[in-house]
Amino acid sequence: MAQRRLNRVPSLDVRLLQRLQSHQVIAAKDLFKKRGELLDMGFMPQEVSKIVEEVALAITPPAQSVFNLLAYEDSIGELSLGTNLQIKVGLTELVGGAGLGKTQSCLTLAVLATLPRNHGGLGGGVVYVDTEHAFSASRLMEVAVSRWPALFTSAVEEKGLISKVTVFNEAQTPQQLLRTLNTLEDILIGKDIKLLIVDSIAAPNRGHGGHGGGGAQVDHRFKTLASLASKLKYISQTFRIPVVVTNQIRSNYHAPGLGHERDIPQAVADSYLSATLGVAWAHAVNTRFVLRDTDQGKLITVAKSPSVPALSYKYEITAKGFEVILEST
Repeated sequence: MAQRRLNRVPSLDVRLLQRLQSHQVIAAKDLFKKRGELLDMGFMPQEVSKIVEEVALAITPPAQSVFNLLAYEDSIGELSLGTNLQIKVGLTELVGGAGLGKTQSCLTLAVLATLPRNHGGLGGGVVYVDTEHAFSASRLMEVAVSRWPALFTSAVEEKGLISKVTVFNEAQTPQQLLRTLNTLEDILIGKDIKLLIVDSIAAPNRGHGGHGGGGAQVDHRFKTLASLASKLKYISQTFRIPVVVTNQIRSNYHAPGLGHERDIPQAVADSYLSATLGVAWAHAVNTRFVLRDTDQGKLITVAKSPSVPALSYKYEITAKGFEVILEST
């Protein structure tokens, strides 16, 4: 919640916000970090204490009963790629090698999120951050028309879909990605966004730190990833929307397994592959689905989830996008 921008704290008036912004105090985290410095900027001690108290109260989530939480979750809804493959509020990661359907899964979810609730959608808009330059509007429309032909029978309905998906494709470094995420709040509110997709989280970080380098470089990379994870989780929790990111895999010669979070099927462990970006990033993810190619066909595995066991399903990529075809043992 420290990511919340101060202009979204109702008790702060416009003139005070302008004074704070002139000193680069934009979000709650800036206020807490520069609390001591504000005294040197002309703010009175009592004034600083009052501002900090008001902001702290505004960003602290109130206690809620389990009953209210369940009722609220039901009212928000969720997306689904198939049985036990639900995409809920939180940070969901799709991990897999090239050509396994990560982008196709994202396009399928993008269409699905725009659909009415009674058709399994969320009835809102989508922000699609395309760091791989892999987004295809024509493919998006193909998935929509092929999978839900009854809902897309005219050019008017197709135009309605396109107008609900906002694409950003300028984030080529971690810093650019973070800047893009920092500009989304007005769009999230103004366009009734129900899903944020980042395809992929790995691409901007490729070649920007890696696993080598000196201590300062590693520390900078860690802080950048932490900032990205914090911002994505802030967006999800503040606006109560699912956030989906794609990630790539790398060979892991030191220990088998995909991730470090839980036991998963031996077939996955035997692959000796793991998601990029490291353990700290892995712990920030709420749900992780792993896509892989096997002798039995393509499989998607629930590798990390707070509510679903480690199951695998066969899937295909067709004109309809991502399709689960058979549960695996």
